[in-house]
Amino acid sequence: MSDQQVRLAYRRGKVGLRLESGFLAIILWLVALVSFETHAETIVLVHGYSGNSQQWRKDGVLPVLQRAGFSYQGDLHAKRNYVYLAPVPTVEQYGDVVYTVDLPDQLSIELQSVMLGVYLQSIYEIRRESFVLVGFSAGGVVARAWLTSKYHLPTKALMTIATPHLGTPVAKYAERIRKTPLKMLMDVATPYDLGRSKSILQELSPAQKGSYLYWLNHLPHPDIFYYSIIRREKSLLKKDFVVPLHSQNMNNVEGISGRSASLLTVGDHSLTPADGMYILQLLQIMKSEAG
Repeated sequence: MSDQQVRLAYRRGKVGLRLESGFLAIILWLVALVSFETHAETIVLVHGYSGNSQQWRKDGVLPVLQRAGFSYQGDLHAKRNYVYLAPVPTVEQYGDVVYTVDLPDQLSIELQSVMLGVYLQSIYEIRRESFVLVGFSAGGVVARAWLTSKYHLPTKALMTIATPHLGTPVAKYAERIRKTPLKMLMDVATPYDLGRSKSILQELSPAQKGSYLYWLNHLPHPDIFYYSIIRREKSLLKKDFVVPLHSQNMNNVEGISGRSASLLTVGDHSLTPADGMYILQLLQIMKSEAG
């Protein structure tokens, strides 16, 4: 299927032949199935640095999508030389579905994007549907790295939540700490392995000429829907201290400039159930814009 949404038009009319009820039921079921699959969404949730695939459920985003009718298809993991899908209660594969993926979050953006591509290929072999990618924090940069590679598959939209598209000072400061004796204290007191995170900390530092983000941001980005979910700075207590507001806006990315719709939200850097509602709201906007 192409990136463009395929639409099928059915005309109701009188049928001149009488069909046996069983055969007619099968035909109607097949027509309904084709129509259902055509308009189905395949959402893939991409976690960020120091996170994992389970945070979408723990922070309440996945339950919101499930209550809205999305069938959770499972959690994709990589083990040695193969990909496996963690079992989930439901096996429904038609209609709107959502997947989570588990990435090596402290490795480089490029390595994570390659792993994401492997996961998406395995999903595409099952679904044959365009993706809606949702990236939280660094996960949004990983998704963009995959989209700008030559290996990307049909994709409808990219939604990013509090993503450091232009980098974050926090990564720069952490990179400085990594080179000092404080690194040992950080490794013990926090979930971060600063030694293992060397590449991604450098990549997520504020974009400037010669940096990874400067290079990535100037690459051509595919013609899809882009939505930036931004944490606006309402007050000192309700502010994202990890990623500056301007860095979260994909319109500030050279390769996307002017093509991203922005949704201003209140909160800190963490995910909340409200983000599930924002995703659903943007899906409706996407459908209306697609016509």
